[in-house]
Amino acid sequence: MRKAFILFLCTIFPIFSISKKDYTIYAFWDKATQVSTKMKVIGETVSIEKAAVFETKADSSLNVDTRPDVVTVNVHSNPGIRIGQTLYLIEKDSDHNAIKDGNIVGQIEVKSIFKTTFFGLQLRGEGYLRLIEGRLVFVAMPVESGNQELAILKKKEGDYFVAIGDKANAIKTYKKAISIDPIYPEAHFALGKLHLQGGEGYISAGFEFSLAYKNIDKFRDNHEKFLFLSQYMSYLLYKFKTEKGLYLKDIELCYNLEKLANEILPNDFDILLNSAETNFLHYRFLESGQKNPETISVIMEKMQRTEDLLEKAKKLRYQNSNLQRLLVLAYYEKLKYLKGKVILTYDMKKDSDTLKQNIANHGNDYLTFLSKKKNADKEVLSAIELSKSF
Repeated sequence: MRKAFILFLCTIFPIFSISKKDYTIYAFWDKATQVSTKMKVIGETVSIEKAAVFETKADSSLNVDTRPDVVTVNVHSNPGIRIGQTLYLIEKDSDHNAIKDGNIVGQIEVKSIFKTTFFGLQLRGEGYLRLIEGRLVFVAMPVESGNQELAILKKKEGDYFVAIGDKANAIKTYKKAISIDPIYPEAHFALGKLHLQGGEGYISAGFEFSLAYKNIDKFRDNHEKFLFLSQYMSYLLYKFKTEKGLYLKDIELCYNLEKLANEILPNDFDILLNSAETNFLHYRFLESGQKNPETISVIMEKMQRTEDLLEKAKKLRYQNSNLQRLLVLAYYEKLKYLKGKVILTYDMKKDSDTLKQNIANHGNDYLTFLSKKKNADKEVLSAIELSKSF
């Protein structure tokens, strides 16, 4: 009770008296070796408590409490805190009367940022902080590139050139932003998109997208991050098809991109469609190779996953030609699989008739929804015709 009362008083009268002023410190990872990182103090902890059982996947079979600690932080300075960002807990050196340097005693991942009527801006994060239970400490974030603000301005200038159709100056300005801050993912993403316009710069676009992905945790905006994940998936699928399935690693990376995108916005149509095509292309890759009982099981799993994702996508945006294209191709692959059986049971024949009807229906929908400016996919047209003779 006494500890709780002290913590409550500290939330009202912060023990470190951090003002709105922007403090920069050097935080030591190992005081003995004097290895430090320049950081900005953004606030101080208000409380540290264990996550509720229903909020975590803690293993109750162990004899220790494996739940993460939930930390509430009063934010006094916000230089661009983001959900999912890692912040560090700093214990003030005892010989410093004011904020200066300190030791890193823990880290948290930001889960939410919110405003309160009484305390103002606060955030909540999770980490494992057994060593500092019951103590209030500073919270800080590493100082990113000193020229980051200038890089952001340059990127916005590049956006302006894109808006007025000046591609040459946009590319030049995005490159300038990257030269100022090489780990600025939004600038790499923007430059990659420009390289893709008109089918130009296919290799250059992939290079820029890969650099943006390398610094995925540094995106300042979740919306922009989500757009990047969706576009990068589309690019990798295009690359995989263009290079005739040469690099399976592109497909494997798509699974990671899908997971990250779903963490931001689950059940988005474009992500569902890209994920369906990822599984479909993976199915074809495995189906074309040598098979054993283990690979056959994975092959069928990929086809089922493709169907499940397409069914979800159908409910969101049925009138989409790319969705109809994938439905035709997926049903055709399944039809070929059934026709490859030596003996067809009554149920298989029934399934075969259903698949042929589905191919015909979705084939008609594909041609109906296809833009007049685009030529019909030859593979889809072939699947529609060949299915009639099965």
